[in-house]
Amino acid sequence: MSRKNELPDQRQIVWRYMTFSRFIWLLQKKALWLSRVDRLDDAWEMALAGAQLDHTLSHSPIQPIDSPPKEPPLERARRIIALWRKTTFVNCWSGFGPESHALWRVFCGPNEGIAIRTTLMALKESVPRLNVIRVTYREPGVFRVTPTRDELISVKRKSFEYENEIRIIATDETSDPAIIPWELGLQVPFDFERSVHGVVVHPAADESFFDTVVGAVNQWAPKLAHRVAWSHMREKPPLSIIWPWDNTSS
Repeated sequence: MSRKNELPDQRQIVWRYMTFSRFIWLLQKKALWLSRVDRLDDAWEMALAGAQLDHTLSHSPIQPIDSPPKEPPLERARRIIALWRKTTFVNCWSGFGPESHALWRVFCGPNEGIAIRTTLMALKESVPRLNVIRVTYREPGVFRVTPTRDELISVKRKSFEYENEIRIIATDETSDPAIIPWELGLQVPFDFERSVHGVVVHPAADESFFDTVVGAVNQWAPKLAHRVAWSHMREKPPLSIIWPWDNTSS
């Protein structure tokens, strides 16, 4: 992994926003889900495009005279990228320090969801055999180089820059007997009670949802029950606005 993707600030707060069903899965399995890249929503994940694609195709090895026909450069590039997308797995966090209204909405919906909070150091310690990288945001294919798999998985388009994403990465070459492979991803052991510093409930949820979250944590991760809290975004301002038509004073 290149130095530009190293994470110097190990005290950084990181977040993972998720639906309630994904949260329950995490609690029950005591695991993180690393999705196959080709199953993510963004079709541009690990895309080979622009000057990068042109450079890669133009630097295909020259075929010797009278040798059997080789795979055309374009087909080879398409095959390798498709293979990498099927054999690379990611679990996504946000390095944006405060809570994010956008991330609540995108990953949790309008009124129900969970965000778990920890530090970058604790996250890295929870997956010692996997890479943890910071995503770089730029348009794909701007550099005329033949990319490695690590380079492609660390780049997203600038349209996603609001995510401030930090990724846990595994590949088909990752060696860890504790990882359970599935058709669409990997199940990676995760010590929820040790690694998570806070369980935050959606700011627009109601009291019954909060109680349900507390009950789930009590059942599957009781040591964290005291760390369940409402989102800070739920707090009201100290002064209320009184509209003229609401003023009943004489």
